[in-house]
Amino acid sequence: MRRKSKCYSKKVEMLELSVLLFMHYRNGTLSIPN
Repeated sequence: MRRKSKCYSKKVEMLELSVLLFMHYRNGTLSIPN
């Protein structure tokens, strides 16, 4: 169960990051957080 939730949270994290990058790309201000 713990592994599943961890994997799920990681997926959500990647999804949020990709959405953020996409928004920045659309706005023309691409900034990749470290």
